Amino acid sequence: MTSGPAVAITAYAEALQWLYARTRSGGRRTSARAATLLRELGLKPPAPTAVVVGTNGKGTVSTMLARGLTASGARTGRFLSPHVEEFRERIAVDGVPVSEAALVAFVERARRLDGGWPYAEGLRPAFFEWTLAFALERFATSADACVLEAGVGGLHDATRAVGPVAVVVLTNVDLDHMDTLGTTLTAIASDKVGAFREGVPVVCGASQPEVVAVAAAQAAALGAPFHLDPFVSEAAQRAGAPGGADGLFELPRAVAEDLAAPPTGALSGVLAGANANRRANSRLAAAALRLLAVPEPAVTVGLRAPALPARFERYLLHDDHGGDLLVVLDGAHDPAAAARLAAEVTPGYTLLFGALARKQGQRVLDTLAPRAAAVIVTEAARGEPPTAAWPGANVVADTAAALDAATAAARATGAPLLLVAGSLYLAGLVRPLLTRLSERLPDPWELPAATSR
Repeated sequence: MTSGPAVAITAYAEALQWLYARTRSGGRRTSARAATLLRELGLKPPAPTAVVVGTNGKGTVSTMLARGLTASGARTGRFLSPHVEEFRERIAVDGVPVSEAALVAFVERARRLDGGWPYAEGLRPAFFEWTLAFALERFATSADACVLEAGVGGLHDATRAVGPVAVVVLTNVDLDHMDTLGTTLTAIASDKVGAFREGVPVVCGASQPEVVAVAAAQAAALGAPFHLDPFVSEAAQRAGAPGGADGLFELPRAVAEDLAAPPTGALSGVLAGANANRRANSRLAAAALRLLAVPEPAVTVGLRAPALPARFERYLLHDDHGGDLLVVLDGAHDPAAAARLAAEVTPGYTLLFGALARKQGQRVLDTLAPRAAAVIVTEAARGEPPTAAWPGANVVADTAAALDAATAAARATGAPLLLVAGSLYLAGLVRPLLTRLSERLPDPWELPAATSR
């Protein structure tokens, strides 16, 4: 009775294993790999296609865009990177993740092509290129529009090989992936604006003058209309009225009211209530949707998209004595994201922290720990020892044991908030535990999830 499902599970696991094993093997970053693969497979995106690049907020903005396009009547594909718990989070049409069977079938064909790869070894696709190709193959038969989240940077990212594109969103630029993109904001911005296309409108949420200068210059060189969020950039505030040209960045009244509502219930006194990250992402998504001629009611639906896993996601954990503990799960893994996260919560929380060795874990911990009443440091991935340290922190390598220790510490301090942060990989380990042990709290703006037609 169980042989059928067991075989399917095995086939899916083997397909994922093959994909994860596709690496660049030290080869240079280049969009030529994706361009070669997409040309070989004859894959092009549906129209319109939006591309979202930046340091933080890409997944949230991409999800808002996809949901808004779906609400406007377009079957919409959405490609995200990375996933938190399960690979299928990366690829969805109208909010419905791709099937395991579809991935198995694609990998069977991919293995044959890879086995007889007819091009130079330096053009052999790696994991991200194969995954992008899989997404575009699904969208070619099931979507009228799509939204693509870039992986790392813009100039050499696989999404740079995709075209035509109708709009490009640059969410922001901060110090991350410095071993790959460069060690200064200017260098990182120069790579990310490589995602811009000739004549294609750009929506930009950057705030630093040097980043804005790089982005504006690249857009001008390409003849691309450049739309800068005036609410985050002093230069834009001086140049135009709030909301930008024709109110492009203005939030719909209902969305603005949702975001301005003070926290209530278990959230009261724990969350700052500013929703600054959500507000910034919403403005960018609103501008891009309007440039795509999405009707205003659909813009509102898009901006009310539920939070992605581990993007300021809230859970309520009960105990046997009736006490409630609020858990905020966030994948903040760079100092700028950590600073934004810290501004969203009141001090005195308990912090459960884990970061990958290749990331800026110590700087992120140094940002979050001073505001914490207790700190527990744990692994961010199975088998990777904790890589950051804080005086007085309790180090618990096993994730489940660390969550228990953090919960106990939070209850002992009397603070009603447990903050889990430092890595989306850590979130992928903690989230299944929270799902079993607690109740996920929906945001005020959430609407029922989209369904496929």
